[in-house]
Amino acid sequence: MSPTSFHFVLFLTGAFLWHATGFAQPFREISKQTFVVKSDTIALGDTTAVVQTLEVRQYLMRTLPPPNFIYEIRPTISIVQAAFSNWVGGGVNALAWSSGLNVLFHYRSEPWLWEVRFLGEFGQTLVDGAFRKTSDLLDITTFVKYDAGFALSPQFSASLRTQFADGFDFSQPAAPQISAFFDPAYSLQSLGFAYGKSDSLRISLGIAAREIFTNRFPNFADDPTTEEVERINIRAGIEFFAVWMVEIFKGMTFRTRTQLFAPFARLGALEINEKLTLFLKVTNFLDTRLTVILLYQENISKQLQLQQTLELTVSFKLSNQ
Repeated sequence: MSPTSFHFVLFLTGAFLWHATGFAQPFREISKQTFVVKSDTIALGDTTAVVQTLEVRQYLMRTLPPPNFIYEIRPTISIVQAAFSNWVGGGVNALAWSSGLNVLFHYRSEPWLWEVRFLGEFGQTLVDGAFRKTSDLLDITTFVKYDAGFALSPQFSASLRTQFADGFDFSQPAAPQISAFFDPAYSLQSLGFAYGKSDSLRISLGIAAREIFTNRFPNFADDPTTEEVERINIRAGIEFFAVWMVEIFKGMTFRTRTQLFAPFARLGALEINEKLTLFLKVTNFLDTRLTVILLYQENISKQLQLQQTLELTVSFKLSNQ
């Protein structure tokens, strides 16, 4: 074997070991070219063999592995058309402005995954010389999941939902105050199993504890069947949570987020928190959003609470991915 052929074989052997040991993982092949450097004909009795010396040129680009910690911060400002029906938190139909902040923290250290989401929204409109709120939400959710290598993964999750500003009932002449910051506040913790490999589809089911905290407005937590006024309502039950997102066509996306809680004491008394959003992308910074929120909690209102908003939203994303 010629020295050139020996060097080529040595190169192939080294390349194979390099790939096998995993050192090639941070690289991506851009192109590869093969050249015939030398061709020899060898006669061995009645057999003629052709021996070629090849030169292989492989062009690689270094690629960084995805970071363990990912963050995404997306501030928004919107022009809002809002309509309310039986909305306990207080609100008014109007053309108004709204601002928001959507934050995601995502940390993966195999086999663990930890995620935190923060959603803040606040909007106002000027009606009869006075400002009235049209959107008001503080929503924090988090979960820790263990990837056991199966379709279902053990998971612990927790959520907290409240509002920033005072709420008033403008359907009454005196417009009495009916809610405030952390009055009420809804908290839920769940331990169970989750399914989902991406943000486009996530489902979880678990044993849960749900708390409602109040101070000046105990009607959100009070049990009307008892004489004592209860400012904190704690229930054990079952929680179902699901997120589904689908691209209808290019530039239009539909997303639904469902959270159901059924107390053990009365499994038929479902508490519903449903959010449906239709996104229509105009540019990278401008989109239109149609959002429908459905809330139902029997001890607060026998009617289904409905909030609908149509927004022209300006937003941008800050992220390390």
